[in-house]
Amino acid sequence: MDDSHSCQEQDVVYPEEQFEKALASLIQAHLQGHAASVIVPKFGLDLAVFMPLPSASRVVFVEAKSYGGQRQGGVGFGNGVGKGPQVDLLLSSIDQLAILDSHVRWAFADATQPRGTTRYALLTCSQARDAAMGGVARGKQDNFRISALKAHCIAWPTFCEKLLAFL
Repeated sequence: MDDSHSCQEQDVVYPEEQFEKALASLIQAHLQGHAASVIVPKFGLDLAVFMPLPSASRVVFVEAKSYGGQRQGGVGFGNGVGKGPQVDLLLSSIDQLAILDSHVRWAFADATQPRGTTRYALLTCSQARDAAMGGVARGKQDNFRISALKAHCIAWPTFCEKLLAFL
């Protein structure tokens, strides 16, 4: 596959739908030649990717989060009162998180930073839970700490490599 075209960084990664489109385009370009592969948007998380393998199939999920300064120091997840599949995932036990970590990635874009900088992060569920502001809980607006996400930030080409390796 020629990653040079598919891995072009987008100028606009906020609102979140713009970042989701960029991720879907990157994944779709990676899957070209695998006619049986399927990307399903909003399948519980933002993207579900079903891929055939020689002896089985692989299913992975990507949850996209884009920060445009909408909350001071945080980017929200869940439905505002601690419910939804995002919250359910991050409330999993340590053993459950270990399983989820091989199938789910949280993709972050910091749209307050300019294109070409280290403004992206790709986290497992375990890492995402560790980045939650005040922990994950029901009954509140759950947020990721931007400061915790910045510790994982990388440039777009490295982000692409990591995401495609995950697939």
